[in-house]
Amino acid sequence: MNMIEKYLYLWMRTRELSRFVAGARDSRLAQRRVLLEKLRRNAESDFGRDHGFADIRSVEDFRRRLPITNYEYYRPYVDRLKQGRITAMFGEGTKVLMLAMTSGTTNKSKYIPVTQQFFDDYRRGWNLWGIGLYRDHRDLLRKLNLK
Repeated sequence: MNMIEKYLYLWMRTRELSRFVAGARDSRLAQRRVLLEKLRRNAESDFGRDHGFADIRSVEDFRRRLPITNYEYYRPYVDRLKQGRITAMFGEGTKVLMLAMTSGTTNKSKYIPVTQQFFDDYRRGWNLWGIGLYRDHRDLLRKLNLK
């Protein structure tokens, strides 16, 4: 890829970064939108039904429905998830990639579900960070080898 192609690629990708930054200007609104999307996506899970996800319309509703807890509160749901019951914690069609296991330094080991959605969101965040890096330090483009 020549330098012109690299700059064109960066320009196209920075449009996505610009939309992200614009949305982040009202971070409360963005966080509320993401929270409500996750609740809707998982409303039909056992956990979602037990906590009334379908009826949550605001952050205040969320706070009333979901107590501040520790891992033990979630362990029964995670145990069912470990047995292959995806809908114990997630909506239909959710792909669980793995259960990451903690070392158990404070108690028994804990299993943390990693879904495809989480992985995609995580990767998108790192990609946006990388795009910003190249946008802000254009001299790095000389070293970039895009195929």
